[in-house]
Amino acid sequence: MPRALVESGLLMKLSPSALLLYVFLLFLAQKHSAVQIETVAYEIADFTGMDAKSVKAARDSLEQAGLVACHKRQHGIFAYQLLHPKSGLPLPPPSGRRGIRLHLPKPGRSARTVRQMQREAAPKQAGRCYPPSWDEISRDDLGEPGEEEPGEEE
Repeated sequence: MPRALVESGLLMKLSPSALLLYVFLLFLAQKHSAVQIETVAYEIADFTGMDAKSVKAARDSLEQAGLVACHKRQHGIFAYQLLHPKSGLPLPPPSGRRGIRLHLPKPGRSARTVRQMQREAAPKQAGRCYPPSWDEISRDDLGEPGEEEPGEEE
């Protein structure tokens, strides 16, 4: 974690989803000795639990904060270039490395299949469920024991 993130005050300005994405990117950067990381929204979701809209909002927030530069590639892949928090310049790759982590698609795994899996996992409702109306609430077909309606005589 860069010290400049905390010392500059960016830590308190970033949203929780932006921090999650940034920590995930730093994890991949350290794991693969890379400063440019290619990944897709469903891979981020697998590790952070964020949905695609949260990933987009987090990506925009990190770009505005000057922590990453993003470039859209084919098939929903985004390349995240890590930037120095103070200068805003791209971080240099480690010596003896290219510094790029490429996204390698997994067979049977894409944004489309993830959406399909989410739809199948969601509980299906037979129809729309509406709250009861006031007439249904006030209707008492059986009545309570010992309760008589006004005007009824036995």
